[in-house]
Amino acid sequence: MGESTMLRCVRPPIEISVVIPIHDERENLVPLLEALDASLASLDGKREYVLVDDGSTDGSGEMLDRLAAAREDLVVVHLRRCFGQTAAIEAGIRASRGEVLVFMDADLQNDPADIPAMLARLEEGYDVVHGWRKMRQDVFWSRRLPSLVANRLIRWVSGVPVNDLGCALRVIRRELAEELPLEGEMHRFIAVLADARGARWSEIPVRHHPRRQGVSKYGLSRTFKVAVDLVTLCWFTRLAVPMTRLLVGAGLLLLAVAPLPVIVASACAIAGLEVSWQTSVGLTAAGCFGGINLVGLGVVAATTVSTWWRSRNLRPWSERPASMHGEDHRRLAA
Repeated sequence: MGESTMLRCVRPPIEISVVIPIHDERENLVPLLEALDASLASLDGKREYVLVDDGSTDGSGEMLDRLAAAREDLVVVHLRRCFGQTAAIEAGIRASRGEVLVFMDADLQNDPADIPAMLARLEEGYDVVHGWRKMRQDVFWSRRLPSLVANRLIRWVSGVPVNDLGCALRVIRRELAEELPLEGEMHRFIAVLADARGARWSEIPVRHHPRRQGVSKYGLSRTFKVAVDLVTLCWFTRLAVPMTRLLVGAGLLLLAVAPLPVIVASACAIAGLEVSWQTSVGLTAAGCFGGINLVGLGVVAATTVSTWWRSRNLRPWSERPASMHGEDHRRLAA
């Protein structure tokens, strides 16, 4: 059992955990905590900040340790190297103990002052509330345009109509967060992953500020990664089952019709017609070979998907807590 898991076992649960991945954000740490304190002052004693140092090299880790030494509500997790934002978020989830988790970036472009409104929306019966940066304060060509294209592509492919899939600021119930299969760089697709688990979600506009300190970790190079991860995500969450059925069904159909060329050739031979046995046998063999391959691909696909879910101790279904049964809120709220 890891240290963070043991820590969670011995500490009683609380209401809110703010999980923030950090990579080289030393200048922003103190103002970030000040902004969080001001925003969540009413939750004093009922909240914690879980700050995950994702292999920082600018002294962020050391500063976090100094800050944590003076605060009981600050939990610091140090990753051995930079594993990426998705890994840092998952590490933060494991180390946290809140019944509700708040995810956000450390660069102060997300505004902690929006958190109370998002928590209030969550209490209306939702599993997750996503932030929507309607007025983004980023450079258009390198940040906003790629984000716009990526959002439209992901919405089109996934069918999830969240306006701002890339907004890091969101609140989510613990039981749902623990079911998200986070790996690679899947943090971009938390909205899609949550929707695939049957989550009831909402989205509200949030403020967005220009970066004042530090260096952005995002760029155009992420576009290709988004496309690759999107294909993987759609396969495991939406396409695997229908595609497996299609492969196996097509394979069985092909096996069923594969003998027809030989049967037709035999009938023609009996009737005294000229027959090309080489062609007939070749078509039957090709049909049998193709059918067996399609069925085999379907079996491999089904096995791969089953292994993918079970290796994460998950099932491709999700159970809603009894206290949240009732009206279906799985829609976009105004």
